[in-house]
Amino acid sequence: SFCPSMFLLSSCLHARPARVPAPAAMALADTLPMQPDASLDVSEAVRVMCTGLEFNGFPHADAGVERLFHWMTPQGRVKLAPPPPRHGTQTGVELDYFLEHAGGAALGALLLCSRYQLVGEPRVMPATNAHGKLATVMVDVYNEPADLALTAALDRPASCGAMLDAQRDGAPLTDAILPPVSAMRRRSRFIFSLEQQRRPPHIGAWLLKEAMPMDKTPLQRYAELGEEFEGPDTD
Repeated sequence: SFCPSMFLLSSCLHARPARVPAPAAMALADTLPMQPDASLDVSEAVRVMCTGLEFNGFPHADAGVERLFHWMTPQGRVKLAPPPPRHGTQTGVELDYFLEHAGGAALGALLLCSRYQLVGEPRVMPATNAHGKLATVMVDVYNEPADLALTAALDRPASCGAMLDAQRDGAPLTDAILPPVSAMRRRSRFIFSLEQQRRPPHIGAWLLKEAMPMDKTPLQRYAELGEEFEGPDTD
């Protein structure tokens, strides 16, 4: 199963051919706001982030990942790109570090994906004295077989290394290197958790706290079974 700490998403960017979007999609990607916008509702904020990652190379290289950095809470950035501790404490994440080290299942699925769609209506919870409004948005991400090399490599870091070695050597990506299509997820579902900001510099804007996969790993499914043993208990 995928482990974000074992895999740096940026290391696989060149192992997957960049998609060439239609002119309308290119125009849309060029107009997406790079900074959080308080005039957008929570669904629109999620669409800005997802569309930017879908067309990550527009209007410039890694624009989608850069935009994601600006649309995330400081804690969310740390979850995607944990920095090394300094003097025993966890520090914040700078943009350059985020671009180099960000990794995660949702980020990997959305980057250059075939398409995505929001599922149902957002669930919005009222603000409290401790925080602004909270919301969750469900997102389905689709990757067609021709676009799945990177998505499959997310679950197999060793495959990612083999892909990179082949690219550096100018060798073709053979079936022996690429994970089988049968092992690739064509649809992945994620829950986006966001918070509406109550403090400068982005008062009123929705920022992403985290995006969690809804698909459970075998270990998670096993843990839900609990501990059941046959025979008497022993000390």
